[in-house]
Amino acid sequence: MAEKGDLKKAITLFTKCIEQDSSIYDAYLYRGDSKRMMEDYAGALSDYNRAILLVKDDYRGYFKRALANCMLKNYTGALKDFDSSLDLNPGNGKVLLGRGCARYLAGDFKGAILDLTKALEHNSHNGLAAFSRAAAREDSGDIKGAIEDYKLAASLNPDLKVMDYFLRKAESKLSEKKSSKEVLSEIAP
Repeated sequence: MAEKGDLKKAITLFTKCIEQDSSIYDAYLYRGDSKRMMEDYAGALSDYNRAILLVKDDYRGYFKRALANCMLKNYTGALKDFDSSLDLNPGNGKVLLGRGCARYLAGDFKGAILDLTKALEHNSHNGLAAFSRAAAREDSGDIKGAIEDYKLAASLNPDLKVMDYFLRKAESKLSEKKSSKEVLSEIAP
């Protein structure tokens, strides 16, 4: 990740570029990216809005604005932008990953699982997609599927020890379900 000082310099350079020619689409996108990396999500959103006004048929503006909307917890706006981005660039794995994560955060676990599955079809080595799908499966009640995905995510990200925690947590849920069934079978003939 870039240092904050470098990001401030980048913002200054892109601002000068925009002052010289306010019709440069990429200057707004890159300044927005720099602001987003500095956690100035409202500022990033403003730049992405300007970029989209300049060029409506490039998926990147909608995708980047969707990311900023997610950081602002505006999942409705983010999902609309992810949809617009996919309309312009169907099947883009990064956009599907983003929309899947936004759907998960919005509580649409089924939609999240569908998008994250498609994202994994585009890049079977995407540990974030596997981890996110595992979380969506776990929260939807598909504990066995969650365990499979946590194992996949752990194999794709062996340095992330946090995966072990989530895997153990899901396995614990599965064993709790089994013990509940066992107790029920003992009570009811």
